[in-house]
This record gives sequence, C-alpha cells and structure tokens, in this order.
Amino acid sequence: MGLTMLYPAAPAFFSEIKSGPEAEQLNDEYWHVHIDTRQYGSFIYTALLYLNSHEEDYSGGEFVFVDRKTGAAQQTIQPKAGMLLVFTSGEENPHHIQKVTEGTRYAVTISWTCAKQAQNSRRL
Repeated sequence: MGLTMLYPAAPAFFSEIKSGPEAEQLNDEYWHVHIDTRQYGSFIYTALLYLNSHEEDYSGGEFVFVDRKTGAAQQTIQPKAGMLLVFTSGEENPHHIQKVTEGTRYAVTISWTCAKQAQNSRRL
C-alpha cells in the first residue's frame, strides 16, 4: 500500500486528560483496553503527538500496549513533549492509557484510513 492510498480519517482530536473526576461518558474512559478500528471504524494507522511530558507535567497517563490473549501489559510508553507515537490501529495493537493521577495530559490524535469515503475532509 503506497502513501497515495492513505487519507486522513475522522475524528482527529485534541485530548485533555485530567486527574480527578470520573469520566462523564464511556468514550472518555480511556483506561479501558480498546482497539482503534473497533472504536472509530475507519482507522488503519493511529498517531499520537504528545504536547507535554509524563512526570514533568503530570503523573500516570502512560500509554500501554497489551497482549491480545492475556491482557497483560507488553510495552509501556512514558510520553514526552514532542514525541510522536504511530501504530497500526487493528487487532494487533490493543491498548489503553493509565489513569492520570496528578496534573493534565495533553495529546493530539491523528489517524489515517484507506477508505477514501471515510476521509476527514476538514483541514487538520
């Protein structure tokens, strides 16, 4: 698949994850294991651009890839400002974010799809 077959997908969004109150809606419960193609439909690749740093600006909030079969943590990412994390969005990459326990974690999520009809027509 060449880059000419990839389109920016919707939604692209800014996330502000704070410590404290519980989530107002299920989609805000980022600490549950999920798979992006199941949650958002058209995602083929997911990219997270971190805008602040773990342990400098907030506690908790690590990004965790988990084993598909056991649910055990396989790799834990401690975000740093300017870090770009890119991964395939399918069944091979279940993941979650640990709860933010202090401060606020900021990131931008951008995704790509191969389905032209699912592309995000808004400028990012």
